[in-house]
Amino acid sequence: MQTVDDNPGICKHTIKSLGNKKRTDPANYTNCTLVIDAMSIKKHQQWVPSEQKVVGVVDLGGGIVDEETIASEALVLMAVGIRKRWKSPVSFHFTKGLSSETQKTIILDAVEQLFMVGVHVRVIICDGASVNLATLNQLGCSIPEQVAFTHPVTKQTIYCMLDPVHMIKVLRTCFGDNKTLDTPDGIAKWEHITKLHSIQQDGQVHLANKIRKQHIEYTANKMKVKLATQVFSLSVADAITTLENIGHPDFVGASVTAKFLKVSRD
Repeated sequence: MQTVDDNPGICKHTIKSLGNKKRTDPANYTNCTLVIDAMSIKKHQQWVPSEQKVVGVVDLGGGIVDEETIASEALVLMAVGIRKRWKSPVSFHFTKGLSSETQKTIILDAVEQLFMVGVHVRVIICDGASVNLATLNQLGCSIPEQVAFTHPVTKQTIYCMLDPVHMIKVLRTCFGDNKTLDTPDGIAKWEHITKLHSIQQDGQVHLANKIRKQHIEYTANKMKVKLATQVFSLSVADAITTLENIGHPDFVGASVTAKFLKVSRD
């Protein structure tokens, strides 16, 4: 699954470049994280006469091509610096419904190729998609119980984590869509967020938080991270606690929601 040009697969020229940078700046290029993400792409199939091949189909690189299936996703693996802010795509693949076993092979191959030029992957980061969770299980991780595995070739310990930015948006959407969440302390209620907004919107009081209409009606802006993080904030939790403490009838038992927001923030 290697390529020396712009074809799908592991990008040998990028790997070589990172190896050169590691030799000249080992402090900043020896260790990195490997970020894995899949994005939807427009389905389109086209014959390229100059290359005598069809593009737009499933292509994992290294000649692994399915010309009968049009790709619907691009899987990208990006190396990201730990000590210095740098990032470099090291692999991309055109897929459709990639299996966890195949994705595992792609990841292990990328880690090994980086290791061979002296760049060590310390952490693998991905979102919470079901195929990613299955891939982590294939690697030997079962978050949160088991968060690391040993690479079969490099013998290095590699940690796995779910992308915090993605997961906080998922948590907000889950909370907002379901309206309630069962926590160890009781039922956390989304209505405490909406009622806090209503009280502040009516001008009764404003309790030093950033809750606005877009936080409540988040669907149109569900990709904006700050709208999720501002819900799970200490200021919102404190505002809800204050309304409960002063005896507001709409906030009886709201301490469960306030604690849930604080725990999620931490």
